[in-house]
Amino acid sequence: MSSMVEKGWLGKKTGKGFYLYPKDAKKGAAKQLNPEMLAMLKQVRLEGHGAKVSNVSVEDIQMRIITRFINEAAYCLQGELCIL
Repeated sequence: MSSMVEKGWLGKKTGKGFYLYPKDAKKGAAKQLNPEMLAMLKQVRLEGHGAKVSNVSVEDIQMRIITRFINEAAYCLQGELCIL
């Protein structure tokens, strides 16, 4: 994400981010992935940044994301119980 910000890929306001946002695009037009971003993601995945991310399954990634939401929900509920 920080590399995208450094490159000025800030989304709709700059016309480029994960997707391309052409100024002449019609409302409701299909989104077009930014090919530069895809290339950058492939490079990051190959480099691994100290971890073998290429060996992580899709299911593991999904579980890691969901777990954050579950932990946050449990934390919110814990706070509610303490207030009562």
